[in-house]
Amino acid sequence: MATSEETARYIKLGKRITLGVGLFLVLSIGGCAVGKPQYNLYKASTQKRVAIADAKARSDAAQYEASRQVEIATANANAARIKAQGVADANATIAKTLTPEYIQWLYVDQLDAVAAGAKVIYLPQAFDPEMVVSAGTGE
Repeated sequence: MATSEETARYIKLGKRITLGVGLFLVLSIGGCAVGKPQYNLYKASTQKRVAIADAKARSDAAQYEASRQVEIATANANAARIKAQGVADANATIAKTLTPEYIQWLYVDQLDAVAAGAKVIYLPQAFDPEMVVSAGTGE
């Protein structure tokens, strides 16, 4: 059996342990109460920075895509302009070299194609070969 002196020592030790645990709990809860608002502020600040970075990245991507679309449209317009100039140059060359004799030869060539089995030939109404020959002379 324990003596009263030992019992007193155990009671004193128990009080110290209880006081230590209580103090630990108070400090832990108090620390959380003090640290939690700071953590919430840090968390909100971090979330705000992430949202701003995401918005900037989306904006940059949209601007890049828009500039690419402008470049593509410009390239397509330039290609169409070059093609149109080529067609205009070809038409000018044809207009300079088109003679009544060539038109008559083209007519005869089409008649040969019909004789060879072509299905369609386009002839002007009231076709007069003399009209074709005199078309280039203005008579």
